[in-house]
Amino acid sequence: MMIGQRCAADINSSLARIGRDLNSFNRILDFGCGCGRTLIHLQGLVPTVQIYGADIDAKAIKWCKQHLSFASFALTKPLPPIDYASDSFDFIYAISVFTHLSEDYQFAWLKELGRIAKPGAVLLLTVDGSRASEQDFVFEQSYEKGLFPKWYQNAFHSKKYVVDKYSSYFEVLDYFPRGMNGHQDVVMLQKPSA
Repeated sequence: MMIGQRCAADINSSLARIGRDLNSFNRILDFGCGCGRTLIHLQGLVPTVQIYGADIDAKAIKWCKQHLSFASFALTKPLPPIDYASDSFDFIYAISVFTHLSEDYQFAWLKELGRIAKPGAVLLLTVDGSRASEQDFVFEQSYEKGLFPKWYQNAFHSKKYVVDKYSSYFEVLDYFPRGMNGHQDVVMLQKPSA
């Protein structure tokens, strides 16, 4: 619970740094919500906002549906599409998702998040910049063989890589090193207004 509480606070402070507030949004998506450890703490911060969670883990989504009645949950597949209409959300966050995706998968999901984000929507994604000095992007097959699929391992991004590549999908508003739980870097993005 402590990590989820800290992540919720870091989301709030990251938004404040770009002049936004959680209460300015109507529909929030936690992309990669797992067991809901972050969104459960958002509920108290934004009691009137509609909160959604999506994850690839069927057991986690089943648990969330049974225990977190204040939000709506959906099971995702490894690749898009996700079962949400275009222009559905005005704030989307993904904590420790892009830190594990191969390039092809991250680009596919950036495009899909752009589809379900409303014009002008804000996105908060985390990346791991701890090995940025080696090269722009490192994808390391580091888990025990067979534990996770090949496209889900450890990904490391440099700030330069994020700005260069992610700007093809969104406006890059800011980049906060170690802005999430004192560990992962926070990338603040915005979908262009229509």
